[in-house]
Amino acid sequence: MKKRYQQTDKFRVTVARKNWKYQGIDSDFSWADYSRLLLEQGSGCALCGKSPRGRRLDVDHDHADPNGRVRGLLHFACNNNLGQYEAGRQFGPDLAVRIAAYLERSVAV
Repeated sequence: MKKRYQQTDKFRVTVARKNWKYQGIDSDFSWADYSRLLLEQGSGCALCGKSPRGRRLDVDHDHADPNGRVRGLLHFACNNNLGQYEAGRQFGPDLAVRIAAYLERSVAV
């Protein structure tokens, strides 16, 4: 019975909300917001544009914002690259330009 519940959307939503709260993401951000944002992004990563495969997209948020403002949905690898970029790591010009453009768009929202 427990295993069957863990495979339901209700369980997945509950776990996602707890994770978002733990990570400091805006407490008003809901599963409906996630779905809406995913559609606005064309059902893909906000950084590379590719669709998720096997794992849902991570919720990227501004760690410097005390409210944890959500910036977009990213693949795990893209989210990791973004964090390294913000920490000062140098990337190739193509990726650096995409990251800078993504951050510029997220400030305008």
